[in-house]
Amino acid sequence: SLYDFYRLQNEDSMANIYRDKILLNKYTATTTKLTMLQNLVQDNEKAGGDSTKVLQLMDKVLQADPKNADIAEYMASYISSGSVVLVK
Repeated sequence: SLYDFYRLQNEDSMANIYRDKILLNKYTATTTKLTMLQNLVQDNEKAGGDSTKVLQLMDKVLQADPKNADIAEYMASYISSGSVVLVK
C-alpha cells in the first residue's frame, strides 16, 4: 500500500495521511485496523511518544465505526494496560 511505501521512504507525514485514510475507512477490515493500531502503539512506545495522540486517533477510528466492538475493546485495553503516557 501507499502507507507502507511512504513508511519505507521515511516520509512520515505522507504515511500518516494514508494510515488515517485506511483506519477511518468503513470498508477496511477490522483485522487490518487492529494491526495498524497495534503497530502505532508499539512505535509510539519505542519513541517514548505522547499517548494522547494515539488515543485521539483511536477515538477517531471509533467515531468512524461506532458499532465496531473490537476497536472499542482494544482502546479500552490500551487505556487500562498502564501503557498510556501523557506528556505535558
